[in-house]
Amino acid sequence: MRLRKEVDMGKLVGILHGTEGPFPYDLIETINKKNIKGVRAEMIKTGAVGAGEKCSYDVIIDRISHCLPYFRDYTRNAFLNGTYVINNPFRFFLEKYFAYGVARKIGVKVPRTVLIPTKDHPKGFEDSDLENLEFPLKWEEIIEQVGGFPAVLKPSEGGGWRDVYIVHDMDELMDAYDKSGTTVMTLQEFINFQQYVRVLVYGKKYVMPIRYNPGHKEDPSQAAYIVDHEHLSPEMGKIVVNQAIKLCEVLDYDMNSVEFAIEDGVPYAIDFCNQVPDSRPDVVTPHYYEWILDKMSAVAIEYALNPPPISCWPSIKHLVHGEMEKRVNGE
Repeated sequence: MRLRKEVDMGKLVGILHGTEGPFPYDLIETINKKNIKGVRAEMIKTGAVGAGEKCSYDVIIDRISHCLPYFRDYTRNAFLNGTYVINNPFRFFLEKYFAYGVARKIGVKVPRTVLIPTKDHPKGFEDSDLENLEFPLKWEEIIEQVGGFPAVLKPSEGGGWRDVYIVHDMDELMDAYDKSGTTVMTLQEFINFQQYVRVLVYGKKYVMPIRYNPGHKEDPSQAAYIVDHEHLSPEMGKIVVNQAIKLCEVLDYDMNSVEFAIEDGVPYAIDFCNQVPDSRPDVVTPHYYEWILDKMSAVAIEYALNPPPISCWPSIKHLVHGEMEKRVNGE
């Protein structure tokens, strides 16, 4: 791993990514073409890293550690040593059930949601290990809690619409639940929406509400993102923008998309733990792609030059903030 002294004392932005088309390369080019004195971007290359070893990057944009555990540990070590990581590596979880509870606490409407014990358990568990679990489950009461059928059964942690089932009766629910195995599932109220919006949020302040077609997941021939500048009334636009920012602030996400299903004029936050928003130009359309590049690069540059306070648990806050101060001061 390169030491910081081998590069100039400017601010260095590093990109971690998977297979996602031209976006990572275009983002690096966009940051460097803005020609902000003292700031440049590059692709991260790293191998073995010593515990507590300094990181050469002032900002890391992380779009892959949720899939590769090595990068999760790499970004946490960088975080500990004063690097600002987008997104916070201690908040980079697809913990959607927890997020629904957070949303309710801050006054954002979400569908009624119930956490369900897993159908199966990992090998090695015996019945005596599960005495705290109620069995059999009281399915009629659970259905009543979410408002009856239809309902949505989906993982409490997940993404990409994987293993999401819309169930219309008890037989369909039991069939879907039987397939879930050891995955922790939630049962959720079905929102019969008339409008669906995906709100892109970068830096907790750059916001773009986009008309979104969830049918794209079942039929990829359909457009997912639709360029339509009048799909929301001014009042509804203000609500979803403000609520999207509010969610990203409390969950500490600097790169996210927030989905709202709007039923009878009421927006329900459906999915707001999308910390690696799709950025492929063929999906998001060239119009929104250029906006994403501009705003994500702006956030990277702003954070490199003037990093916001890093959020972490109180007992190590002084360690992390001390390292950030050293980095800002060029030590």
